[in-house]
Amino acid sequence: MKYVYAAADTDVDLPTASKTAESDREGDAADEAFPETETTDGQLTVTDGGETVYVARDEAESGTAASFFVTYEDAAHADQYGFYCSNCGSLDVSMGERDRLECAECGNAHAERSEQSDDDSYL
Repeated sequence: MKYVYAAADTDVDLPTASKTAESDREGDAADEAFPETETTDGQLTVTDGGETVYVARDEAESGTAASFFVTYEDAAHADQYGFYCSNCGSLDVSMGERDRLECAECGNAHAERSEQSDDDSYL
């Protein structure tokens, strides 16, 4: 579902059923949001230096350009590998001491916020 807010006299192009059906014929829309990936046995995977890494679609962290997803070394999601940047498809994501994620390829970033963290406006 997509909400579009505009003035009543503004022309807005909204998606139609024909456009949706056309995009379904071209490929899975969910896979388009994950560059450099493949689907193996129903799971989203990325190859890193010959090693297959499994992307957990349900474990996302927000980013400035796109979400980060937790990756695992095994299909059972038991051993964490790192993070996947869905903006550029890179696994070259670093994490700082404050749980800040940053992609080395495209600069996509995520800063963890918690109830205990205070920003500059805190009095």
